[in-house]
Amino acid sequence: MSPEMYENKPYTHKSDIWALGCILYELCTLERAFNAKNLASLVFKIIKDDVKSIPNTYTKELNALVLSILNKNPYKRPGMR
Repeated sequence: MSPEMYENKPYTHKSDIWALGCILYELCTLERAFNAKNLASLVFKIIKDDVKSIPNTYTKELNALVLSILNKNPYKRPGMR
């Protein structure tokens, strides 16, 4: 779930963009973007922690895309158009 969903904000297509970012991050790193031992820790990490960059074997442009998709602020995430 996106950070805004955990903050009881309305669901928008930006949450779908966030989900796409989580999948893309995992495909590039073979790790989850946010990993925790319990749900409370996971929610905290999603809301507060920054995601690490993907490995530098990928282009800077792809890294920038992943980081922008996983921006905590839904208004700063790319759109679908």
